[in-house]
Amino acid sequence: MEYEWQNLACFDTIYLAFDQDDAGRKITETVATKLGKHRCMIVAMPKKDANDCLKAGFGRDDASDWITNAKAPKIKRLITAGEMEGRLLSEIAYKHEPFTLPFMRKAWPYSGFWFRPGEVTVWGGFTGAGKSTILNYVKSQLLGDQAGIFEASMEMRVETTLRRLATIFMGDKLDDDSAKSFVKGAADHLVFADIVGSVGKDELMEMMWYAYRRYDCQHFMIDSLMRIEGLEEDYPAQGQFCNRLQDFAKETGAHVHLVAHLAKPNQTLDRPTMYSIKGSSLLVNNADNVILVGRNPDKEKMRRAGTLKAEIEASTHDAEVIIEKQRETGWTGMFKLKFNPTRYTYRILE
Repeated sequence: MEYEWQNLACFDTIYLAFDQDDAGRKITETVATKLGKHRCMIVAMPKKDANDCLKAGFGRDDASDWITNAKAPKIKRLITAGEMEGRLLSEIAYKHEPFTLPFMRKAWPYSGFWFRPGEVTVWGGFTGAGKSTILNYVKSQLLGDQAGIFEASMEMRVETTLRRLATIFMGDKLDDDSAKSFVKGAADHLVFADIVGSVGKDELMEMMWYAYRRYDCQHFMIDSLMRIEGLEEDYPAQGQFCNRLQDFAKETGAHVHLVAHLAKPNQTLDRPTMYSIKGSSLLVNNADNVILVGRNPDKEKMRRAGTLKAEIEASTHDAEVIIEKQRETGWTGMFKLKFNPTRYTYRILE
């Protein structure tokens, strides 16, 4: 065969019929790659080789059928529209509403915001803007649906996070008995990375895979990107890690929530955009969704100036959740929320 490569150059289609075993399949792959897979057709035979087929009673007509039904070799991750009928039908089939927060629910599936399976959402906001608090509220709603959650919040002790979550459910009734009741109810639905400080990329991914396989976690919260070793100033590494998160989300069907910080505090207190997120542009470009969390800038300006009156405090919103990007539908918008500092909960302020 090694002497025939040039002689085969003139053929547009070449049929390969090597042995139908592992060794034969291996040489088929090697030869097809060298000849060019685009002009090769793979012949499948019912026996190990042509000689065995002949001895088993197969004849010329059978061989003709094998050649007629020869298949083009597969290229990994290459597919034609003709091979995708089932996937298209699945795509257009009615899908039930995925999880969302009460104030984000509008007209499914075209408006409002939804935490769809297999997606990555980047959450951004200035320090103290309430990112962790709103994520705690997200977790409380997920727990109410008995959904499994994995959280790696390296900026806060897990017992502090657990206390705040329990407060959402129990309020001022949180005592020893109600705390025990909350832990019993949450049980394996809530899984933590017990780390304060930083974590390695591989260690974090190992935890995530384990939490998915062992506890069936479907929402993964990473707070924050800057707490993952080697990523804070390495923008190419940030992009590579985001690709790993996307691969994880697509392979498992889980939803990944990644917290990122903004580049620097905006002294004018104007609203940030997704381009204010600190780090590689791949964070925004690779994410399926981008959500920004912030305080009411007008209210904060009055608070700083000492001119915030009680009636304005009571009647205006405290927090803003801004949907900056939603790849699936393109719908964006802002939700103005009133915050309850006793229960760590939010309600929409129309």
